[in-house]
Amino acid sequence: MALTKVQPEIVSGGPAFSAYATQNSQSISNGSETTVIYQNENFDTASCYNTGNGTFIPNVAGYYQLSGAICFNSATSTYESLISMYKNGVEWKRGSDNNNIANIISLSMSCLMYLNGSSDYAELYVYYNTTGNALTNSTA
Repeated sequence: MALTKVQPEIVSGGPAFSAYATQNSQSISNGSETTVIYQNENFDTASCYNTGNGTFIPNVAGYYQLSGAICFNSATSTYESLISMYKNGVEWKRGSDNNNIANIISLSMSCLMYLNGSSDYAELYVYYNTTGNALTNSTA
């Protein structure tokens, strides 16, 4: 998941990060929303992304451009899946299924979100509903 900040003119030097998952690193349970956790970082300028729980808590108030992607194997070609960005534990914006080729599902989304620089946080969630669980199989 690559999350980067859109620099408003009133804010300078805000945090930015880019993170990714280890291949086959997270099981996505059938029929429930799951927080996407990227365990590795390309960079994290202010240590604001938590690789243990998948939350981004910036230490500077501003508007942030948040983007996320996930790809996983489906047990079947019949499924329902979606991807959503959450703010403070509440769905902020929902994406949808982008591609299903040979039961490989890829989802991505992007949104602009204001975060107050102290208590506001963002998380990426994925929902998957079919027979069996899915296993992530690519990095984002």
